[in-house]
Amino acid sequence: MAVECTIKDDFVLIYGECNTKAELDYETIALNEIKRIGYTEEYHVHTVVNQQSPEIHNAVNRDEVCALVTKVLCLVMHVMKMMNTCH
Repeated sequence: MAVECTIKDDFVLIYGECNTKAELDYETIALNEIKRIGYTEEYHVHTVVNQQSPEIHNAVNRDEVCALVTKVLCLVMHVMKMMNTCH
């Protein structure tokens, strides 16, 4: 699992590779987390997450769904906190 999140102004980019059968709505997860931590602005989300290569997939932990959701949420929170300190 290698999914990252970058935020610049009102633009959220979620990108990377994953290999899971779960159908995750990355945009909804990111927007809900942004609102949960107190940001009320409108954000535009672009998601580019492709299937992970078999070589990488076989080398990572099998508990990917929980790890992915946790990672996306943590990344969004971290970037939003960084943006808050830059104002």
